[in-house]
Amino acid sequence: MNLPRRLMALLHRLHLSPLSAVALASAALFDLLGALVLGLAFFPSENAALDVRAEWRPPTLAPHKAPPPNPANQDAQTLTRPIFSKTRKPFIAKEKKNGSDGSAAAAAVAPPPGLNLSAVTKFHNKWMAFMVSSANPKGKWYAVGDEIDGWSVKQVQSLEITLAAGERTVRLTLYPEPQK
Repeated sequence: MNLPRRLMALLHRLHLSPLSAVALASAALFDLLGALVLGLAFFPSENAALDVRAEWRPPTLAPHKAPPPNPANQDAQTLTRPIFSKTRKPFIAKEKKNGSDGSAAAAAVAPPPGLNLSAVTKFHNKWMAFMVSSANPKGKWYAVGDEIDGWSVKQVQSLEITLAAGERTVRLTLYPEPQK
């Protein structure tokens, strides 16, 4: 019965409170249990269960026959919506108002053959147009003042570009009206 007094004297000499002693004893118990589990894991007894991992196979699902997807050219919703528009709503061309004297119709010039406007962007407050031409089939970005196939870029707007060659001017739109 002298054991509790001896333990209290030992704790007093080691400057430990009873709560600290209980915490240290529980930590030691957990360490011993961990070492026991680790020993059993690496050195199993002869009566241990057989290793079932070698027999396990992942479950297999029955094959599902899905119909093939439709080709992209049959998806009318995707093809009618412009890629570079914020709303992706279909583009509706504005009606052009002709002047009373008909000079606007006379000044209209056919666009250069093989020259297409592919994209328009505003970069550092500067409008730029991506043009594909017969001379440059991979395309190139153009700004106001640049030359392309003998035409000078006069103006770039959100949906169109204005080109000039001498006194001739032509507007190329990002979404040209279909030929009738």
